Amino acid sequence: LDSKELIQDYFGFDIRPYTSVIRFEPDEMILREGERPSYLYYMLSGRAKLFITHRNGNTTLINFLDSPCFVGEMELLDEEKVSEGVMAMTSCTCLAIHIDECKEKLLNDVNNAIIKFRGIYSAWSYEHGISYNEMLVLYTLREHGYCTQKQICDSYLLPKQTMNHVFTV
Repeated sequence: LDSKELIQDYFGFDIRPYTSVIRFEPDEMILREGERPSYLYYMLSGRAKLFITHRNGNTTLINFLDSPCFVGEMELLDEEKVSEGVMAMTSCTCLAIHIDECKEKLLNDVNNAIIKFRGIYSAWSYEHGISYNEMLVLYTLREHGYCTQKQICDSYLLPKQTMNHVFTV
């Protein structure tokens, strides 16, 4: 299979015309801290590390990224977000998707996926006798451990009254 066809299933449109193959060598930056990336990467092979540098110059490792995975997807979804640093640890082969050329199509795909997932989660919630909002709270607590009501409301853009109802039911 052509490497560009490997990711086609993730998209509702033909992504291939917007991609190119890029190779990063060990210690080469895939995403530079504080910059808006021009590409959404799909790492086909290799390993990278995600990190942040603090004002005092200290660096904190956030996570290891093992192929296959997307790199830069959060920056695509959040207009205000600049990237954290991502550095290749081994040779990394990536498909680079030029964001400016297909951003609207990518965001439409994301919206469609969100709608589908909400439907799936709603059906699961109904089958298990809980509301969709109760499922969101349980999911958030499972994934993040301790969270305040405000954090949960902010995460899902829910009114405080909705969370009060979930906690009093």
